[in-house]
Amino acid sequence: MKESILLLARSPDSAKFRDMVYHIMERIAPEFKKERKRFEIASEHLKNIIQDDRRQLLDSILQAEENRMNVNLSYLVWLGMFNCYSCAYDVQFAKFIDSDFEDIHTEEDMNSFTESLILDDLSKKLESTLSEYEDHLLYVISSYYCYLETIAYKYAHFAGFCLGDKLLCRSVPNYKANKSLIAQYANKVKTYLS
Repeated sequence: MKESILLLARSPDSAKFRDMVYHIMERIAPEFKKERKRFEIASEHLKNIIQDDRRQLLDSILQAEENRMNVNLSYLVWLGMFNCYSCAYDVQFAKFIDSDFEDIHTEEDMNSFTESLILDDLSKKLESTLSEYEDHLLYVISSYYCYLETIAYKYAHFAGFCLGDKLLCRSVPNYKANKSLIAQYANKVKTYLS
């Protein structure tokens, strides 16, 4: 199942999903627009001051970051649905909410996805050629994606969890919405992001 989700996340339509997530981020995270603007300015400025092979490498890195984000966000929605399903059939599984977000999101697994490995390789190639100022601009770009990992990952997993609950309500006889677990998880996300 996980492989099917990753295949879907790597499709050309996955950019639509990412754009939808960004649109939601604009509404729920007040600082998102500011972070996005800083990223866009730094990206454009860095593109304008580096030449030839390094510029192509930067374009490849930016595309790799977007690909990685597409895959990870799609995976997290699926994982949230899977976790909800697991809670429905194993009451003890609900203790996952007490875990650290890195463990809930299985970030170690995400770091082993092809998209992450490609990005790491490309980044190392570019970083070794940058001046101090260019490296600062790349840091601003990277900070934007770190910001997304902090905020969007939590919302994507939580959204998947809620979606999973709705799907179970509609498809499993006698299943009752797990409102208390959803409220507990919502509070964890809200507390972490405050």
